[in-house]
Amino acid sequence: MQVDSPLTSQIPFFWERSFQSASEADQCWKTIGFKLKCVQVTPGRLLGKITMERLGSMVLISFQSNQSLLLQGERNRDYIAFCVEQTNAIDMHRVWGEKIQPHSIHGFSSRLSEAFFQTTPGSLISIALLPIARLKAIAERESMGSFMETIEANNTAVLPDQQFTQIKTLLQPNNASKNPNAKSNSDLVEALLVECFSHEGKHQPHAPSLTHRTELIRELIEFSFKQSTSPLSLHDICNIIFTSPTTITVGCREMLGLGPMALLKRIRLQQVQHVLIDLDLQQRLGYSTVQQIANHYGFQSRNHFARDYKLAFGLTPQQTLRRTKSLATIQ
Repeated sequence: MQVDSPLTSQIPFFWERSFQSASEADQCWKTIGFKLKCVQVTPGRLLGKITMERLGSMVLISFQSNQSLLLQGERNRDYIAFCVEQTNAIDMHRVWGEKIQPHSIHGFSSRLSEAFFQTTPGSLISIALLPIARLKAIAERESMGSFMETIEANNTAVLPDQQFTQIKTLLQPNNASKNPNAKSNSDLVEALLVECFSHEGKHQPHAPSLTHRTELIRELIEFSFKQSTSPLSLHDICNIIFTSPTTITVGCREMLGLGPMALLKRIRLQQVQHVLIDLDLQQRLGYSTVQQIANHYGFQSRNHFARDYKLAFGLTPQQTLRRTKSLATIQ
């Protein structure tokens, strides 16, 4: 049975894009139908890649980055996402603020409309997207109502070693257009997942724990992107999202290793970087110099701004702008 959808019908059999900034990662996700915002958590030069392949009814996304990224935004409600880390680099991994466990698969709760997760530097995440209509039809046909109940109620599960290794291997990146077993691999992934999450499956499910602290940080990130040009103090932020300085500071440091004001600065630096790599956006804003763009986002000290920018992204603002103009000339 084939259940088609806009995502599987519009993409090629193999698609790949590299990114060197959080805003470029945003654009990659947007291109493949996801409205996600990225925040670069660890400092330094960012190098990453997203690939997407069609494997029968399944879409396989591979997402890798040399830095830790925090991603937040809308899920595609037509699909269930089963996420697996391929490299065992999970030290900084968080799903809705909680650390993930070895041999875990996560991100599949059909009850959640948003994604909110953090990666570890050097990680490679495989995301199997399966049409929810197809999974419901399989569960109904096979009289496995417990499968869909588990998918709806939980967002993480620790699997037995053998099952996890099988699924992880099947979800490794490969060019589907050159893989004669692509369709059979898709069917096998479906069968293994249904087996794992059925009533008889030996998994350890974990319901999404949307703690107050996690929700505050999600609100802080969302607010920081929307108010990236207004002067703000920690007191202002706490009044807006209804929390105390201690609560938001402890929560941010535990999850991200950054205080709330450092996170706000990082997001504003990203906004500057976004403008520096987009000549059309520079023209729309009416800015032609680095200092004009920096001032727009609240950075008044030229020296402090240049230092913070290089610490965050591994390049100076001028180097970023020169790279953008050089690429525009080549194109």
